Amino acid sequence: MRTSTTTFSKKERVVSRKLMDALFQSGNSKSVVAFPLRVVYL
Repeated sequence: MRTSTTTFSKKERVVSRKLMDALFQSGNSKSVVAFPLRVVYL
């Protein structure tokens, strides 16, 4: 049996501290909730 792991590629990951702060602290971000998930984007 082969297991597959699904991950984001390096260019799809949010690694910048400034980007993470902008996502969660600014009033410009938007979010979509489908319990139990929450997507936050600019």
